Amino acid sequence: MILVQPLFPGAPARMRRYPVIRHLDDIAHRVDPGRGVHLFTHGDVLVLRYLIALPNTFETELDLECRSLVFDRDSGDLLSRSLHKFFNLGEREGLADLPLEEGADLSLKIDGTMLSAFTAPARPGELRFHTKGGMTAHAARGLALAPLSVVALAHEAISEGGTPTFEWTSPENRVVIPYAETEFRLLAIRDRVTGAYLKEMADHLARKHGVARPGSLGRVTGIAETTEALTRLAERTDIEGAVLTFPDGHRVKWKTRDYHARHKVLANIEHERRVYQCWLEEIGDDTAASLGGERGRALIGFLEEIETAIAQACNEIAAELTPLTGLPPADRAAKVRDRFAGVRQSVAFSMLKGHEGRDAVRRLAAGRIGSEEGRASLKRELGLPSWTIDIQALR
Repeated sequence: MILVQPLFPGAPARMRRYPVIRHLDDIAHRVDPGRGVHLFTHGDVLVLRYLIALPNTFETELDLECRSLVFDRDSGDLLSRSLHKFFNLGEREGLADLPLEEGADLSLKIDGTMLSAFTAPARPGELRFHTKGGMTAHAARGLALAPLSVVALAHEAISEGGTPTFEWTSPENRVVIPYAETEFRLLAIRDRVTGAYLKEMADHLARKHGVARPGSLGRVTGIAETTEALTRLAERTDIEGAVLTFPDGHRVKWKTRDYHARHKVLANIEHERRVYQCWLEEIGDDTAASLGGERGRALIGFLEEIETAIAQACNEIAAELTPLTGLPPADRAAKVRDRFAGVRQSVAFSMLKGHEGRDAVRRLAAGRIGSEEGRASLKRELGLPSWTIDIQALR
């Protein structure tokens, strides 16, 4: 189906204007773990991003910028402004809600990892990549594989006040669609301060440095023409889907039937293991949009329960660690071993080293969610919920 009803009708879906952001102070008031928006410390930078797309996560234009913003830890200055949060077709807008009379560019949606580039005062001139998750090992691997042309383009875009964002695909970086070679495509360049999408700069720098852009599928105008184009694409098996991009930078993504069928999480969402995998891979919003209706809302509600339980457990651990702050390291470690066991002990030691509690839980969960026994230990020791919903009984 292409003409679907929105999963969360009436919820904000697009930017009426891009908000000016220069400093953390301009957006810090939108950080609210209760709505799924967090601020993390990653070494010398701060990463502001949402973890889960709840119905009230994106209430304002500033919220739509909370996909992955990077700030300097010491000064609070904005360093990187990745693409704003945009939604699946049918998640917030159906075709009838889109300004298709203005026309939109239709391009291939690439099934890889989105990487945005920046430099920071702590390491002048050194190019760095981040994913939505921040300064991840995946981002570091992508940077290590980036050709000189991509590095040169990124440096030039940054010097012009922009944030370049690439999609990285390779045989070792497979999500669902296989790719035979490593490739980086320039998705967009945004003005770091105003948020404007600098299409002319992106096209120019891509040509200058020989960096590919996403494959163009032409331009569509009106509901009938767009429906016809998406219907043709729906049967393709070699692509993830397509992106509709409007003149003001507004975007809507859409995925093929084959992609949905091949995605193990979506195809097996009735199984608890796959639901926890959905949480771990942070694909809840895409999966919920694909499920639609009561099923999508049930999934979002369960993922919110997971995040709430983790936050509560981490707060409890932090409260017990506070009195240990002034102790010598050996005494502090002994106290942790006395007070905690199992999963909580591992999380406590990670938090003592300065790591975020949630990140510590995710690292542990990665090795446990695949087995029933592993999930049982997480649920027992951290209070995580069980997936008992009959998803097939919902509409």
